[in-house]
Amino acid sequence: MSRTGGSKYSKKAYRRTLGQFAVIAVSLTILICAVTYIFDPLQFYRKATFYTPVFSTEERYQNPGLAKNYDYDTIIIGTSMTQNFVPSHVDRVLGGKTMKLSMEGSTANEHYLIAKRAIATGKVKRVLWGLDYFSLKAPNKQDQESFPYYLYDDNPWNDIHYLFNISTAETAATSVAKQLLSKEAANDLDMLNNWDRYAKYGQDQVLENWRNARNTEFSFQTNEEPLDFIKNTFETNIISLIEQHPEIEFIVYYPPYTILRHQLWSQINEQRYENQLEMKKYMFERFHAFPNVKLYDFQADSDITYNLNAYKDLSHHSQAINETIIDSIARDDEKYRVTPQNIDRFISLLEHQVHTVVVDDQNEIYNLTVQIDGETKSFSLIQAKADGEAIVPLKEAVALLGASFEWDAAAKKAVIKRGERRAEVIVGRSNAQVDGADVVMAHSPAIVNGRTMIPLQFVAKALGGTAERVGTSAVDFQIEIAMPS
Repeated sequence: MSRTGGSKYSKKAYRRTLGQFAVIAVSLTILICAVTYIFDPLQFYRKATFYTPVFSTEERYQNPGLAKNYDYDTIIIGTSMTQNFVPSHVDRVLGGKTMKLSMEGSTANEHYLIAKRAIATGKVKRVLWGLDYFSLKAPNKQDQESFPYYLYDDNPWNDIHYLFNISTAETAATSVAKQLLSKEAANDLDMLNNWDRYAKYGQDQVLENWRNARNTEFSFQTNEEPLDFIKNTFETNIISLIEQHPEIEFIVYYPPYTILRHQLWSQINEQRYENQLEMKKYMFERFHAFPNVKLYDFQADSDITYNLNAYKDLSHHSQAINETIIDSIARDDEKYRVTPQNIDRFISLLEHQVHTVVVDDQNEIYNLTVQIDGETKSFSLIQAKADGEAIVPLKEAVALLGASFEWDAAAKKAVIKRGERRAEVIVGRSNAQVDGADVVMAHSPAIVNGRTMIPLQFVAKALGGTAERVGTSAVDFQIEIAMPS
């Protein structure tokens, strides 16, 4: 055979092989798409009928199918703070039929997308929206790129991303595998993505989380979004949806983080703390313009936010708190309903708690204020003791008590004077000299972060004043000091 003939034969064989490969590839693609369409693992096209569904715990993938194909008239949207709602409990107290469409770590835009997907069905009469400040911040770029937008639009051509997508198969397989390994089928829609039964709650771990966060969260303040960005996110994803649907009732609430969450923001991320307070006022004013919106604020309720045993970290609370929230909303409890008459009180109460909350040496948490001669005074740092003593910075205490002091750096000794009264204290020693007499203090002076700290009530009494701690509520205490004129 000639070389030319061989070349022609090779080309024909190559084309034939290429054609066969193309046919096989197209057939395989069609087969995969057909199998995915028939079994529809995320129930994107229809509710499962010929098999018992195993729901995916990947909420961003599973929620569109639930929104499109299940029966409900109420939807729950929000972050992980809303995952512990039990729809059947919501049904009992609010009435109707509830579908939970929460997404862990979600943004306001993701809330908008799933709410829009559900509203498009014509079934939604009520939206319960757990609105976290976190959700109004800029989304993570990587999370944006991986979000399955094709499941949230009405373009049928985009369905190829679902029908022929390894992620679809992986999502379904992972969900099934997880449930098989744990011997618990994820077919209980009522408890889907409810983490209450797996969570460990407790004051000790929350306080450990609080102490660690002072270091791990310190860098957050360097990339905090400006208030205008937060407002624009709110308007684009929340107000726009409310404006478009005056026929739907929107129940919005602020989830109750621990008071230590807010306190930490105020100390290491002041812009976020200030933005959050500003947004409380701004959002209420915008919500108040719509008769189909009710707003509830649970963030200043000390019965909830000081009970650290109901939390697993600084923010996430138990299912029991979710039940308290929905029960209170069902009663339209005036303790939590935000109105023009009480919006400022909600904000000022939270500010008071943030600026006065302390954790004493027995890990008890409460508010502690100081009054000297009838005027409320503040300190840059207060270390509370279980016996009622407050340890405060030397310079601040002396100034507020109307006294003066001399500091001996070598001996680490402070000589405090007020009129004819004199007290000598030494860092690290419980023995003090008061007008020449030896006195034993319950708490020794100490140096904390470069500041000399002294027992406030002891010094006030040593200088001729009176001092006592009184309780004004279950979590509010006040040190009342009177100094001689």
